[in-house]
Amino acid sequence: DVLDDLLTRDGKRQRLADIAGVPDARDRCVEMIEGRVLLMVYDRAVLDEDDITNATVVVYGDALKPDARVIGPRGFLTPGGVASLGGAHVAVVEGLPAGLRMALHDARGRLTQELVLSPGRASKMEVRST
Repeated sequence: DVLDDLLTRDGKRQRLADIAGVPDARDRCVEMIEGRVLLMVYDRAVLDEDDITNATVVVYGDALKPDARVIGPRGFLTPGGVASLGGAHVAVVEGLPAGLRMALHDARGRLTQELVLSPGRASKMEVRST
């Protein structure tokens, strides 16, 4: 029983590895979810054209209000709350068989916004020189 309790507790601790953050305002964090690129930044101003072109979802932190939206083939998600933590939400990106789920939850854990992004997988391209 003691061993089972320790293993259960360790398993719960390992779940924290699924939580990602960006330590510095100029840093980027890149994750792959279901073969799609998730890009996390604090300051959207550090993004360049290549960053946005290659990402399926961009999660950013420098916003006053929480927001989730789809623009073209990309999703943009922010938990908001720069001005006050009372307005901050938790942003969640989850892989689904048909795409990615972007969700915002308030401080009490209530779902406040949810979008499913169903982009087609990028086709593979072969380049041959003649």
